[in-house]
Amino acid sequence: MLSETALPQTPSEISILRKGDRYVFCVGESQAIYSNGLDPPNRSNCYRQCSELWPPVIAKVGGGRVGSWNVIVRSDNLTQWTYKSRPVYTYARDAPGEARGEGIGGIWHLVGP
Repeated sequence: MLSETALPQTPSEISILRKGDRYVFCVGESQAIYSNGLDPPNRSNCYRQCSELWPPVIAKVGGGRVGSWNVIVRSDNLTQWTYKSRPVYTYARDAPGEARGEGIGGIWHLVGP
């Protein structure tokens, strides 16, 4: 397990939350961050109904590389964060501090250091 001093650098809108014996990345009010195993590197395939249930984590204007974080421009022209080249999302059915999206469909996974 990582020590608190070894936690990676994150963009200003991304935080790190300890969830049991692991750390996960969060945005906003402790909304867990997920990746979609079907997304190719640096490209999101989650639009329309998918993005309503799995909202992309949007980078602030002027956001750019921070450690293993970077941004991509989606086909809907939104700027989305990626972690290690994987686009990241929240799960609309999570309440703050929850991580109920882990493993859904065998493709959605919590993102953490």
